[in-house]
Amino acid sequence: MIDTWESKLMTFDLNKPSENPVELTLKNFNRTGFNPHGISVYRDPSSGTVSLFVVNHRPDAQAIEIFDFERETHSLIHRRSVVDALIWSPNNLHAVG
Repeated sequence: MIDTWESKLMTFDLNKPSENPVELTLKNFNRTGFNPHGISVYRDPSSGTVSLFVVNHRPDAQAIEIFDFERETHSLIHRRSVVDALIWSPNNLHAVG
């Protein structure tokens, strides 16, 4: 049997615990093989841009996907993928810039 579930990233407002989580739309990103694991949020102090860094266990490589959060559309816009031979078994990360 092949598992056909689709990975999603969602938000949850801790100030409104009775509301359901809301799925984030992923823009400019191919979700095929998207297997998110650890995540980290970074807010640029000079521009206010909020970015999400996601460990992705892709079928072809281990990657860090970097998205920018677009509040108006509740979307993540894919900025880039970081793939390197030194990233061999990531479980989590901490974005610092």
